Amino acid sequence: MPKNTQNSAQSRAATPPSGQLLTADRPAIRAAQADLRGFVFDLANDLATRHGFDWNSVPDAPSTYSDLKRCFAASKTTGQSLPVSDDNSSATVFGTPEANHALRFAHDVLHVTNGLSFNPRDEYVLACEFMDRAENWGIRRGSIAWYLLLSDAVGQALFYAVAKRYVKDQLHFGLDFVNIGLHRALLAEVKRHND
Repeated sequence: MPKNTQNSAQSRAATPPSGQLLTADRPAIRAAQADLRGFVFDLANDLATRHGFDWNSVPDAPSTYSDLKRCFAASKTTGQSLPVSDDNSSATVFGTPEANHALRFAHDVLHVTNGLSFNPRDEYVLACEFMDRAENWGIRRGSIAWYLLLSDAVGQALFYAVAKRYVKDQLHFGLDFVNIGLHRALLAEVKRHND
């Protein structure tokens, strides 16, 4: 189970610069990603400790709510790792595939423990819980890290409700979200991968 080794306060104080586009190679983005990694690893490790199992990234993770509940129950009984999807994890707002897998573990565990299915309403409820947890952890509202997480949690839930597919390049979508706003980021993603 990966541990959080970074906890930077730099991005908690950083806000998106007015009139200046943010790119993935900017120090402010890298600092925000470090904070997001800290948050998701802390949350995932806390949930793993609380429930008695961790996670393993696989290509064939549960894709329906009933399958997730079944796998969660099996992990709870046996202590074996919960399978989480490794799909679309190379370019994320968290900066590493491993951090994205930790987020998916936390996301899946909270789906089951909160009784939230995969419908758009429940995804939005869970997205709001993630934002609250991030703020309680120390991600400052309005910071770059906060906006990137908002793009991942709320933006992707809205995108899926609209397009019925997942965002392919989550970091690109997150940067669009910060740079041009939610409405334009959603439209840009639809146009970028209109397949």
